[in-house]
Amino acid sequence: MAFVGNLFKSPSPPPAPDYAGAATAQGNANVETARVEGRMNRPDVFSPYDQTLVTDLGNDRFAQTYSLAPEYETQRQKQVGITDKYLDTASNYLSGLPQDTFSLSGLSAQPGLMDRSGLTAIPTMEDINSYATRVEGDYYNRALSRIQPQQQQEVIDLQTRLINAGIPEGSVAHNNALAEIRMSHQDTLRGLASESIREGQALADAQLGRATGMRSYQLGEGQGLVGEQERIRDRQLSDYLLSRS
Repeated sequence: MAFVGNLFKSPSPPPAPDYAGAATAQGNANVETARVEGRMNRPDVFSPYDQTLVTDLGNDRFAQTYSLAPEYETQRQKQVGITDKYLDTASNYLSGLPQDTFSLSGLSAQPGLMDRSGLTAIPTMEDINSYATRVEGDYYNRALSRIQPQQQQEVIDLQTRLINAGIPEGSVAHNNALAEIRMSHQDTLRGLASESIREGQALADAQLGRATGMRSYQLGEGQGLVGEQERIRDRQLSDYLLSRS
């Protein structure tokens, strides 16, 4: 009868799922998978030139040991030795390098502006015109002092010839003859005046040309001297910098 009674009872509910235990199990599985993948991703690597060996240190720790092939390791050691020798040599020479502060005190002085105080002065136009006027006057007066007595004598001689020819003084013929010779004398004096002006201008131009030429020569000499001083300083500076280099 008990059996029959049990047939009519409600069934017992199933046990609740163990989510925490499932999560823990899944986490452990994931950790183990990561460890396996980590070991798989750390292979030993070999090439003709070098090799990398992986060592499991436990507790998820790994060590990678890198080494060159024997022949390349030999080359590396030789290069290190050569570098050491270079550094030793450089260290020995360092003590011989200049330790003082870079200075230009030993060079020739830098040339300044050219001194123009001693140059030949260029005459002004007023000076030139004044000089030309003096030359014109001197030239004209010297020539006139030679020509005027000759002209006066020519008038006296003409008057004498006219009187001897029976042409009385004050007559038309007498006056015309004197006017003609005096006109000739005036033409001579006008020509002398023009010649004096040309002579004065020529000498004034020559004076200006000499002053200008002398000043240009002096400027060229002064500029050449300054240029030579600059070249000497540049050579000294170049030698100095080369020595330090």
